[in-house]
Amino acid sequence: YGDFQPLVIIDSSKIKEQEVMLANYQDSLQIYASKLNILNNENAKFQKNINILQDSTKKMLLDIEIDKSKQNVAMRNFQISHDLLVEEKHEEALEVINKVIELQPNLAIAYARRGTIYYYLNDLKAASINWNIALKIDPEYDQVRNILESLKQGKLEPLYKNNKEE
Repeated sequence: YGDFQPLVIIDSSKIKEQEVMLANYQDSLQIYASKLNILNNENAKFQKNINILQDSTKKMLLDIEIDKSKQNVAMRNFQISHDLLVEEKHEEALEVINKVIELQPNLAIAYARRGTIYYYLNDLKAASINWNIALKIDPEYDQVRNILESLKQGKLEPLYKNNKEE
């Protein structure tokens, strides 16, 4: 053909079809890009929630360790309060049991012990208050219930004649 270029006949309807298909593909790509963006945002939100849960879990584990440490100190002091009570060092025993209650404010046995110490200090009113607190914390604490029942029936007398009860 030399320098001569053959004339190619282009069907314009095919071009229109291809333009429509190309526009559809472009729309589909935009939709997929939008969906991908939404998924990335959701993923970021989930990652943030995971980080929050991990931080919360770490805090809870730390709180548990701190509570265990407090519990150990409280139990050592509880034993010391018993030893002081046996040695009849009631004021010192009271100071120590107060530390136990400060460390473990929901420990019924500590309030029961404090009630006993107040009983030995001849303060039936304070003893009764503490025994009642112990029973409120642990309603199945039969030993304390029996002490309070004896007190109510007048069977539990002050240890010494100089009673502090009002």
